[in-house]
Amino acid sequence: MIKDFPLEVLHRIFCYLDNRDTWSDIYNRLITEQIPLDSDENEPIWQSHRSSYRDLYHCALVNRQWCQRAMPILWNRPFFHYDTVDSAMPNVLRTYVSFLTDADNSLLRENDLDVPYAIRRPMFDYPSFVKHLNLWELIMACESWRNWGNKLALVVRIMLGLFKRRGIELTSLLLPLDIWYEEKHEEAICVIVEDEFTEMIAPIRYLEMSKLTNIGKLACGLAQTCYNLEHINLSDLKGSYSSRYVNQLIKSQKQLISFYMINGASRVESSLFNQAKSLRDVRLHSTDFQDSDAWHSLATLTMLERLDIVDCENITVLMVEPLLNETLPYLKQVNVTGGRTPKCRELEEWARRMCV
Repeated sequence: MIKDFPLEVLHRIFCYLDNRDTWSDIYNRLITEQIPLDSDENEPIWQSHRSSYRDLYHCALVNRQWCQRAMPILWNRPFFHYDTVDSAMPNVLRTYVSFLTDADNSLLRENDLDVPYAIRRPMFDYPSFVKHLNLWELIMACESWRNWGNKLALVVRIMLGLFKRRGIELTSLLLPLDIWYEEKHEEAICVIVEDEFTEMIAPIRYLEMSKLTNIGKLACGLAQTCYNLEHINLSDLKGSYSSRYVNQLIKSQKQLISFYMINGASRVESSLFNQAKSLRDVRLHSTDFQDSDAWHSLATLTMLERLDIVDCENITVLMVEPLLNETLPYLKQVNVTGGRTPKCRELEEWARRMCV
């Protein structure tokens, strides 16, 4: 009988359903297949992701035992699985608001912020299940619920405090901003690196940041707290000082395994030599290597297994010589494609030899 499944077996099955298409898996598939993130071609991939979530949700309806095992997994990434923020996110927030303390509610009232209708406290302690946080979607959920004005950061701080009191330790943090974000959003984002949330973000293994303009406070805070990142995923970082702060973040890591960057500054890659003992996967897309010395760093990555150089520009033979003259014994996959300026044939030939 299905109700007699050992709990450990149930847990493994449900984790498989949940992890079949994580956000990072989807992102990697889109990048590997060179499908633009905003292309209609990626819809089947997103649909597979949503189907996995629905499968797990149906498992929770079988019986009490299955429900008890499925709910912590369903709610470990509460802001990842919805098609539109407007339709589903307010319901998620209402669930969380039911766990706010009297002090939280008093603080909101003191700031003339009336909490919208909250449901009766559920039977599961949903805030304690969070492991993966898409902070931008949390912020957008707060905004879609009601207009908090310049008090948005306060509301985000209260929501993060709700997680902190459960002693949760985040595994991944995503900051994929929309291009139209405002100053109030930037303030709300930086709440995550305030001292009171240090223990919550210190265990993070996967970090994604995109479309941030003034990343100084955020990147510095992460560098001072998150030393054990294994995967860093960056795209479209703006601002003249972004590479300096990203370099600081990279250099602070103890065991970085993969580094992906799209539309970034080539100065960032120069800090990768600090990760020579652990870094195995580097993927650079749409990077301008004008006057860059990043190739010296890439040549030091003796543990490297995969290297992607896609749609990058201003790569010269002299520039890549350190890499061409280096033996990388574990390198199994090299992808050098695209680019709008004259291509570096020597680099392409080296890539072909390495893949033989």
